Amino acid sequence: MVPVIGHPDNPRQPPEVLAKALEAAALETDQGNFVLLSREKAMLAEKLAGFMPDHLGCCYFSVVRGEAMEAACKLARGVTGRPNLVSVEGAWHGDTGFALSLSQHAQKHLFEPLIPAVDAIRFDDRAAEQL
Repeated sequence: MVPVIGHPDNPRQPPEVLAKALEAAALETDQGNFVLLSREKAMLAEKLAGFMPDHLGCCYFSVVRGEAMEAACKLARGVTGRPNLVSVEGAWHGDTGFALSLSQHAQKHLFEPLIPAVDAIRFDDRAAEQL
């Protein structure tokens, strides 16, 4: 909504209406910045923590997929103490370090060295899931 109403070529709204709408949006909504806490993020975190086991009483918000993948891989390695990560053949997780390493990208070799200890299994391979 904000990019549309705030676009300078929008002839439907006078500038003072746009300015007021943008100010309200900036003050009343979460703008997606993961560093700054917002009321919306705090409420969501509280709801998430309410149904998680006691030892998982926190959450990490990210703005983009690659950032979420990086955090998930680091958490998985840190919590389990195991270095290996498993992905599904043909998966696409993004272009950042861990995400690219887990993805089945035809030209990812151009970005080597990648993150080590990454395996890909077939989606329906139940035996491999147990590794």
